Amino acid sequence: MSSVPLSTQSQSNFFVMLPPEIRLLIYALALQGEPDETLELTLLDDPHRPSFSVKYAHDSFPLSPPHIDQLLSLPKTCRLAYAECIHEFYARNTLSTNQLGCILFLPSALAPPLFQTIRALSLRCYARRRYCEYSYLDPAPDDEATWEAAWAVVAGMRGLKSLRVHIWQGHAFGLHGHHWSERQLLEPLTAIHGADSFIVTTSWVLDHTTPVEYRERCWPFQIQRGIIP
Repeated sequence: MSSVPLSTQSQSNFFVMLPPEIRLLIYALALQGEPDETLELTLLDDPHRPSFSVKYAHDSFPLSPPHIDQLLSLPKTCRLAYAECIHEFYARNTLSTNQLGCILFLPSALAPPLFQTIRALSLRCYARRRYCEYSYLDPAPDDEATWEAAWAVVAGMRGLKSLRVHIWQGHAFGLHGHHWSERQLLEPLTAIHGADSFIVTTSWVLDHTTPVEYRERCWPFQIQRGIIP
């Protein structure tokens, strides 16, 4: 990014001749990916300096780094462009991850105004042994405390408008789910409000012991069971 002072950059014809509303339209077009493409977040395992690896993904298949460079080419031109348009990068693209650690790290990785510009989130979560009657439970970040803390972070995303969550269980635990385990998995998600679209899918279906009143429970999101992508 250019180290030229902001006062000098503001003399560029781009900033002098184009009004702010036109520049915002340009930023929106330049920083928005395709509808079926996401920004895939991976938390790098560095105890000294946690950081993200970001890949541009299409139908869950990572694409080459130049796609990220292309999206960020405009905010990289100078500090003034970055200051004006970086929020559009987070507002116009879907963030996606299968690591709850990424969600926990987001509030400290992004300045609060940027964190609150996130509009779309797609999460793929492995339920593992959480809330199950097993003598051995998984350690963090696959424990229940991490699960609940991650959804508390999502609930704090006031600008979130689209949230899609897929929760799957390994074959070793079977396809059918006990309703009491599902209830505890989904309960933290009920604190999330304000999204125009909130869809939760699970890899399991409820077993025959599930009470009718639980089957008919109204969740504050659309739920689809027995979905295996």
